[in-house]
Amino acid sequence: MPFSPDYMQPEAGEYPDYYGGYFARLPDEDLFDLLGRQSAVLTEMLGDLTVDEQSFRYEVGKWSVKEVVGHIVDTERIFSYRGMRILRGDVTPLPGYEQDEYVDNGDFRSRSMESLLTEFEYLRNATILLFSGLPSEVYMREGVASGHRVSLRAIVAVLAAHVEHHLWVLGERYLEV
Repeated sequence: MPFSPDYMQPEAGEYPDYYGGYFARLPDEDLFDLLGRQSAVLTEMLGDLTVDEQSFRYEVGKWSVKEVVGHIVDTERIFSYRGMRILRGDVTPLPGYEQDEYVDNGDFRSRSMESLLTEFEYLRNATILLFSGLPSEVYMREGVASGHRVSLRAIVAVLAAHVEHHLWVLGERYLEV
């Protein structure tokens, strides 16, 4: 069952305020259509980069292109897991994660871009299968993550908005497209 962007757009109070900036990047379309396209967009944008381009950092101390993709993969996995816990009615508070430590320990430099993009594609497909087609009231279930109340529909929106944010950052600061 498709959902309109109006229904799937979370409202204030369903998520921590800092997600608002991410949500501003969401286009006005069906969220699951967007989720379904993002892997291909990422692959089209990054799949043909040279090894040097994959290692590019636009500034000292910033992640490389491959590390950005690794971060996208990690975040997909973490937020999908958070959403699954909420979906299953588990109200145990979920801890935050330190994204820089995850990237530092991810050893993404030794991975091929192809493997990172394939991993994201598979994770995203699993995410879509897990969260699509649920009864509307299920998306209103809430849990606690990183010390904040968050609804399932906010989690699903974060998954899409997070990728939109990084597509923008990659285009503006790394690839200058």
